Amino acid sequence: MKNMFFLITFLSLPVLGETLTDKIHSVVEASNDSHIVRFEGGRVGFITNDLLEEMKNNTGAEVQVELDRKSDIRQLTVIKTAPATYDIYLKNNLQEPPAFTPTVITTAKVNEIHNTLNDNFRRLSECSDRAHVWAYDENKKSGINSQKAFIFLTASYINRVRFKWWFHVAPMFDVNTGNGIQKMVTDVMYKDRPVTIKEWTNMMVFSGRDCKMTTKFSEYDVNPQTEDCYMMFESMYYRLPGDLSAQETMSVYRTEWNDFEVSSARSRAFGVGRIQ
Repeated sequence: MKNMFFLITFLSLPVLGETLTDKIHSVVEASNDSHIVRFEGGRVGFITNDLLEEMKNNTGAEVQVELDRKSDIRQLTVIKTAPATYDIYLKNNLQEPPAFTPTVITTAKVNEIHNTLNDNFRRLSECSDRAHVWAYDENKKSGINSQKAFIFLTASYINRVRFKWWFHVAPMFDVNTGNGIQKMVTDVMYKDRPVTIKEWTNMMVFSGRDCKMTTKFSEYDVNPQTEDCYMMFESMYYRLPGDLSAQETMSVYRTEWNDFEVSSARSRAFGVGRIQ
């Protein structure tokens, strides 16, 4: 029942409107007279054309917006302007993506992992923070290399169903089922057990359509109208869509944990606590 409550909350927030503080990731067209503002943490807001230029001019900036119950943006306040360049903590000179091999585990092990992941999260925490901490804790505890499953909802789908999020992410494991290797998602906030990719995406894609797999974030970001959703699988070190974009456009690859980033994610998602 707890997971069902959180799922309903996830799909219905906000009820009476909210104040959101986050960075603007991008602005995309929803229809002829409205656009969708995508925020770094995953939320979306809807704007009409009279706010379009102001939002585009503040892409990358940290802002505070007032959202009504339909997620229409009613007010914008710029807190911190966008940096002149992409602010990345990890730079390298790799010309090719580094090798990363997920650990293959048993069905019993993935169930054990799901049941022991920290479920003491804040109700309004971001999926990217929860997933990052869950993947980190399991890697440090058992040495298991997991991946992240990213789902990206397209502008056409978001506009059609008035969905309030544009991406979601959770840890993913390669599981030997006895009949081959199957990828399973451990999304403790919304599911009471590990689930298949299809069961996980159906939680958000009400049409039941399969998400188009891609290895390039730009395929979703540049031409998002023909599908309901896109999917990317990446190593456990990637936290945000901006990380996926950086590896494609600037050859900045994530190959290790950043302890400060993990600690910050833990504080936001679970409150201040020790590393597991």
